[in-house]
Amino acid sequence: MIIALSLVFIYKREMLYRVRLKNLSGSTKELQDELEHTADQVVKRMELHISQLEYLISEADDKIALLDKKLAEVDRRAARKQTTLDLSENNEKYSYYQSEDSLLSDSGEAKQKACAPIVDAPRSAGKAQADGNHKHVILTMAEQGYDVTEIARATGMGRGAIMLLIQLHKKQEKNSN
Repeated sequence: MIIALSLVFIYKREMLYRVRLKNLSGSTKELQDELEHTADQVVKRMELHISQLEYLISEADDKIALLDKKLAEVDRRAARKQTTLDLSENNEKYSYYQSEDSLLSDSGEAKQKACAPIVDAPRSAGKAQADGNHKHVILTMAEQGYDVTEIARATGMGRGAIMLLIQLHKKQEKNSN
């Protein structure tokens, strides 16, 4: 009888263990389902946020491109205005120098002016040769790679006049070819 009672007791204990195990596995299954559902919701929210961020990034890229285009247009306008101002401002100076050269050539003083060395000319420009004039010096320095500011400093002429002279020379070369 003790053995029978012991067997019943062990059987009940095992049954209780199985019931608890089933309850525990059911709870675990419920917890797992709930976690999967929560994870799905979090993933959906993240996908929504990601799509919103991608949209905002594309909008920002479009605005940046538009601003770059506007900035380039403003730069082009400013350059055109500056060039126009330089050319119109220095066109008078260039025509003054041109008319002065023609007047001097008529009077024989052109040789004196052409032979006068340029005081501020850079040493690497070879100082102005005795047979050269401003135009020759400007074109030579431009061909040697000096920028307009350096040429203006060396010749004492305005930057606009120098730019105009170089552009006219290039145009004449293009037309002669």
